[in-house]
Amino acid sequence: MLIKVLRSAFLYSVPELHMMKDLSSEVAIVGRSNVGKSSLINALCHKKDLARTSKTPGRTRHAVVYELKLAKGLEHKKITLVDLPGFGFASMSKTEALECERLIFSYISQRENLRQLFLLLDIRREPDDREKHIVKLAQAHNIDLQFVLTKCDKLSSSARKPALRKIAKDLGLDERSVLLHSTYDEKFKIALQELIFARA
Repeated sequence: MLIKVLRSAFLYSVPELHMMKDLSSEVAIVGRSNVGKSSLINALCHKKDLARTSKTPGRTRHAVVYELKLAKGLEHKKITLVDLPGFGFASMSKTEALECERLIFSYISQRENLRQLFLLLDIRREPDDREKHIVKLAQAHNIDLQFVLTKCDKLSSSARKPALRKIAKDLGLDERSVLLHSTYDEKFKIALQELIFARA
């Protein structure tokens, strides 16, 4: 039975952790500035322009919070979806970059409402120290972490599995916690929605 999106809406955005509201269980999405977070959020929420996409990376400097209501048959679930700031954008000032990273790391290590964390990485890149640090933070705080390799349409089908295995090995992760995603294939969106619904 497919997941239905009953409602998806922007709620608020904040530059600091202490300004966040307690609404419901939170699913957070984090990754580099050009990794495709906005496109993934729009696909999950079944709304093309909910999260702003841009040809200029690094626009998200705050934690941007959305409401998502999902249904599977008669079962309904209300989820707070949090888009954390992108990192690694070269045109950010040092101060801005540090503020973004501070918000990301404090959110992961301190936010009690956080239930699931999706860490995104372009499948053509290797994880750097920030991704590795996020993985360690999530593991230290027993957070349900899923590593999502985006833009998998950029690789042939035969090249995807080896890339997934290598990244999982580099991060010390079980391959089952590493997922693929492309905005051009509905099956990836469906798999993510199922996972969110099951664990929310």
